[in-house]
Amino acid sequence: MRALRIIEVDASGNPIDGTELLAATPQAVDAGFMINEPVMLRYPDGRKVRSVEARVTRKGMAQAVRMMAQENGGIQ
Repeated sequence: MRALRIIEVDASGNPIDGTELLAATPQAVDAGFMINEPVMLRYPDGRKVRSVEARVTRKGMAQAVRMMAQENGGIQ
């Protein structure tokens, strides 16, 4: 089993690098477009909390490209 990626967060649980932590919807996971990857949040006081971070799959990226092409009349 590989080690969980550690994300440093502030006291409110927000990543200190300014990114947002999002969880994929069950529908996106069921469709194979996204996964919820387990991560470890590390707070300033040293406390560690397990969480998840949404990741787009190859299938999800391909779907996004198809949708953008339809909306924009094709990718330029």
